[in-house]
Amino acid sequence: YGDHRDLHLSIRRQRQMCIRDRYYKVDENEHHLSIQLAGSDPKKFAECAKIINNNGYDEININVGCPSSKVVRGDFGACLMEKPDTLSSIVEEITKHTDMPLSIKTRLGLNYDENLDLLVNLIAKTSAVGCKKFKDGNHDAIIAIGGGRAMDGGKLICLTANNDVPLRDFEFELTPPIISKDNPFPKIITIPTTAGTGAETEITAMVTYLKEGMKFCMWHPDVRPSLALIDPELTIGLPANLTAWTGVDALIHGIEGYCVPGFNPLCDGAALEGLSLISKSLVTAVEQPDSILARGGMHVGSCLAGISFLKGLGNVHSISHVVGAEYNTHHGLTNAIVLPVVLRFNLPGMEEKVQRMSEAMQFKDHSVDAFIKNMEDLLDR
Repeated sequence: YGDHRDLHLSIRRQRQMCIRDRYYKVDENEHHLSIQLAGSDPKKFAECAKIINNNGYDEININVGCPSSKVVRGDFGACLMEKPDTLSSIVEEITKHTDMPLSIKTRLGLNYDENLDLLVNLIAKTSAVGCKKFKDGNHDAIIAIGGGRAMDGGKLICLTANNDVPLRDFEFELTPPIISKDNPFPKIITIPTTAGTGAETEITAMVTYLKEGMKFCMWHPDVRPSLALIDPELTIGLPANLTAWTGVDALIHGIEGYCVPGFNPLCDGAALEGLSLISKSLVTAVEQPDSILARGGMHVGSCLAGISFLKGLGNVHSISHVVGAEYNTHHGLTNAIVLPVVLRFNLPGMEEKVQRMSEAMQFKDHSVDAFIKNMEDLLDR
């Protein structure tokens, strides 16, 4: 029901029933009842709650994302990103019709807290909520699991969890605040579940301030992940659109990281190798989503491209961040839309760099026009 296939409702009992596009299947060998509902319409979940209420079921579990390869995969998390109030509405509708215990878990099996519900682009208030939970729980470290916004959220919490410095004081263009060694930043471990943002190794975090309608880059030189776990299996099941959008984000990191002015051979090498892996893997990862080889190529290529833009980024990201802050668009998709125009503006006169990128991406014609055409053909797929 609807455009999203990202939530399913399971009610434990003595048999299994699936509801998907009005198709019912009963497996008498199962020891629980599971209702799987494709879509994110709260009213449909309310109908399920009516059906099972007062019939002996003892628990309702809402899983954000589909944990089973046997179920049609969809935009796990798309509901939360594009419609921040949807999950809360679903919970409200269900609780109107049943008093059974209700639990919510994410695709990775972790408890979900609606107070940390996010927009596509991380908003500043999320950091304050996270810091309060960090302090209230007396925690000593942060594990940031997810895409770029989740990992950026973890880094934002790190910046302010152990001090009273306003988040805005960590803005990239300002002098970093002095933090006492007696009260250091908490450790953070990053675990990316998309292949695109490069946030797992970055020391910066993007955040949107809604009043200004602007994105800002926050950072401190002492806040960087202590460990980044790059596991391609975590990206299997990522839907085709998010695989493509985050993959193009990684591609552009490599292009802009290599093309921006400056001398940094290590970043340049990471950019070219990242572009090579991405060019071999992106289409396959979209079209054959269970290919661990393609997912692995994208994951490593994305990480390398993320390292490369320590050297800097260019006009694609400059424009994309403005559009994303104003209209709350997906960063990778916005990048993809902006890329062709920027390439036509920037690449003439950069023939040597274009040739190196074209060779890394296994193109036959290494001219500027051919490189732009190859990029447009890739995006059109």
